[in-house]
This record gives sequence, structure tokens and C-alpha cells, in this order.
Amino acid sequence: MKIIFSLMLSFAMAFAIIPAKYSSYNLLDNIEDLEAYPIDSKNWALIIAIEDYETTDEVIYSELSGETFEALAHKRLGVSERNTYSLINEKATTSRILDQLDRVVQNVKEGDTIFFYYSGHGVPIPEENNEPYILPIDKSLNNLSRKKELKLSNIYKKLASSKATKVIAFVDSCFSGATDKVSVFKGVAAPRLKAKSVEIDKSKMTVITAGSGQQFSNMYKEKRQRLFSYFLIQGIAKKNYRDIGKLFEYIQHNVAVTSKSFGDLYKQVPTLNGTSNIEF
Repeated sequence: MKIIFSLMLSFAMAFAIIPAKYSSYNLLDNIEDLEAYPIDSKNWALIIAIEDYETTDEVIYSELSGETFEALAHKRLGVSERNTYSLINEKATTSRILDQLDRVVQNVKEGDTIFFYYSGHGVPIPEENNEPYILPIDKSLNNLSRKKELKLSNIYKKLASSKATKVIAFVDSCFSGATDKVSVFKGVAAPRLKAKSVEIDKSKMTVITAGSGQQFSNMYKEKRQRLFSYFLIQGIAKKNYRDIGKLFEYIQHNVAVTSKSFGDLYKQVPTLNGTSNIEF
């Protein structure tokens, strides 16, 4: 009897120490099981998602969120595998990001739509008035600003310079220099920064970003996703929103309410830059 009790106790303890990161819920499975909408050759997707950084803290669930958004693009956004440029985790190096960005811009035609998704660290550069940059997996914070092509404004300009008629960007990063309440600058306890605002070509581009001001992006442990990405994906897949304005309202409300439940310091309110009068 003692042996049986000991085995049961060991079994219970083993499950008790499983981190929330490895909960059984998997939104990716739900998306892959959806009936696919028709493929549209005019739709393109550039997906960048980075979790396991070499030089700074990880962005928990970013890899899974990127994979889930890619599945969503194929199932609900009408993007073919051929028109999908996906750089997730170790594939999201500086050279590959810039190369794939160029390829998308060169291949799209008039009347096409580009869906741009980014999940990873957003870094404001203090020496440049907190100019926001994206951080590839292989890039050091110390020399990030030397690669001007990684400046968020330049990425937006590149996408808008294409022949595509519409560019819709979903950016799961707040560019405050912090993620999940942890500073991206290792060993630095400085307050979160307010990133410089980024101008876009509003005639053809709309950007929905995970947060505003000095906020940071949150993970959603219960759902094993980034918080913003979870409601973005659910808004398209479950609610079937095809209108940017309605999709944004859904994302903003649910992210704000859910982040508040984590505590006052975790407040996250998504923002929209550009016109909300777009359908996809």
C-alpha cells in the first residue's frame, strides 16, 4: 500500500511542476481543423515570429503564435503556401528577413493584398529619439541601430512601396523596450520607454499594434499564445470578421479586459494606425 501511495504521490508531483507554458490547450490544432476558404492568388503573407533570442530574453509563445497565424493565413485569409513567406524562430535572421521582405515587394502586383505579421521584441533606440526597430533572432541590441532596414518605419515604407493595393499589418509588439514585464535591455532596470510614432501611407496601409505608449505585450499562459495574437486569430477564425474596423474593436476590447485581469501593471490596449474602412 505504501508503494502504491508513493507512486501516486510521485505521479501527482510530476504533473504539478509542469509549467503553464506547456498546458494542453493548442489553438493551432483548432485552426488546422477549420474548413479552408478558397485560395486567392492576390493574397500574400510575410510572417516573422521570434521566441528564443540569442542575446536577450525569450518572447514566450511567439513561435506558436507565428505558426498559428500561418495556419490562419492558409485557412481563412486565402493565402497559398506559395505566397507565404514565413520566418519563425531560428529562420528569422537579419539577412533572411530583409531578403524575404524584398521578395514579397518584388512579386506582388497591383490589386494584391499583403498581410504582414510580426511577433517578437520591439526595441526603441534612445539615441534616435526612441525610434522603434524590430529585433531579428541573431541581432545584438548593441548594434541594432546600425541596420537601418530594421527600423519599423523603413519596413512599413518598403511594404507600402510595393505595387500591392492593400497592406494590412498585425504587429504583436509594443516597442517600449519591455515584454512580459521584463526589460529587453539585460541588466537594466530603467523605466519603459515611449516609442517614437511611426508614419505610414494611410492610403494603402493599416497597422494594428499590440499596445500603446509605455505598455508592454503580454503572454496569455492559459491559451499558450501571445495575448494580442490570440484575439487577432480568434477574431478572424471564430468571429469571422472581414472588416478591419470590427476586427480591431474586438481585439482592442478583449486584450484590454484580459490584460487588466492580470493586474494593473499589465495593462495593454492595442492601437490602430490608418483607415479602419478596409475589408479583406
